[in-house]
Amino acid sequence: KVNSRFREEALKSAKVPMKAELLVADLEAALVRLEDALKLNSELDVYKAGCIQYFEFTFELAWKSIKSLNMK
Repeated sequence: KVNSRFREEALKSAKVPMKAELLVADLEAALVRLEDALKLNSELDVYKAGCIQYFEFTFELAWKSIKSLNMK
């Protein structure tokens, strides 16, 4: 499990909406997948494209998490 300072700080505040909590949990899992993919060493274009997709997915989850936490 990832030790995420962002998650801890975000969920510390009172009355965090359930949607925000789920988004942050999904973001945490996406970060783990992205980190794992970036640890592999490959020059294949398909590998690079996969890492880009992982990054885009992770970025979108981060954006949605921030928006959800801001709307509380």
